[in-house]
This record gives sequence, structure tokens and C-alpha cells, in this order.
Amino acid sequence: VEIVDAEGDGESVTEQELLFRLTLLDPGAVVTEQTLRDNTTLILEYLRERGYFKAEVAFTQQPIANANEVGVTFRVVLNAPATVNTFDVRIGGVDAAIFQDEVVLKPGETFSRDKLNRDEEKIREILRGEGYLAPTLSPARPVYDSDTNKIDITVIGERGPVVEVDVEAERDR
Repeated sequence: VEIVDAEGDGESVTEQELLFRLTLLDPGAVVTEQTLRDNTTLILEYLRERGYFKAEVAFTQQPIANANEVGVTFRVVLNAPATVNTFDVRIGGVDAAIFQDEVVLKPGETFSRDKLNRDEEKIREILRGEGYLAPTLSPARPVYDSDTNKIDITVIGERGPVVEVDVEAERDR
């Protein structure tokens, strides 16, 4: 795997990370064009999770000493990672302003699925901290605009019931 970071401004991606995604690491395994295309797709899916929606992956095959053996190189051009355009949180009955300072994915920030997952959990945590029991969130809806390389994210949910617990003792101690 050969990685080229054409823009140089995203989170780093290592060869090792990409090698773990491949399904043809066994020496002597039969390699078909379809297997190589499938592995290209696996790499692209992983890179999209990391925010590299404009990444390009190509493979080349080079014969080795034996006529039945080939070396395969995947050339990965990362290009610029997608950035957040908007992050809209819509929780019925809750002012969205309470989330703005707490979430990681703010406008201009590079996008990754991991950051989005952490932000969804942070939103739940904030709601529980506000006294709402069992808040529910629909899966976030990131919408990618390939012309601008930006993502609009919408999180919709319900705050959950407010729970107050009063404890009364039968006798004072």
C-alpha cells in the first residue's frame, strides 16, 4: 500500500491501517481482478469513515520471479478530507445552544465517523445531565456535498422524561 496525502491537512492514515482492511494478505492466495476491486472498495469505505470522501484508490500488479505470482500495490491518494458545513441538533423542547460548545464537529472541522459517534454520545450525556432520563436520538444524517467537499449533519431526537426522586425516611436518625 502506497499512500499519497495530496492536501496534507487531514488526520494521518497509515499503511498498516489499510493493510488490515485487505482480504488478500495470505501468500499464495489466488488473486482475481474482482478480489482486487473488492479490496479497493474496502479501502475506500474505510477512508470515507475517516472523512476522505474524495480519496482515490488504484491497484497495479507486477509479476514476480514465478510466472504465477504477482505483487499487488494499492496506490491511495487521500486528497482533502471533508469538513463540516453545519451541525444541526434538533431535540424537541431543548435549546440547541446547550450543545454547541460541547460537540467536536463544528463548522470547518474535519469530519470522521468516529467524531460523529462521540458527538452523538456527548449529546446524550448532556441531556442526561439536564435531568432527562433515556434520551433517544435517531441516527445522525450526514449529507455530503461533493462540489464543496463539505458535510451537513442533522441529529434529531427526543429529550426523554424528566425524573425526580424524593427519598423519605420512616424515622430520623
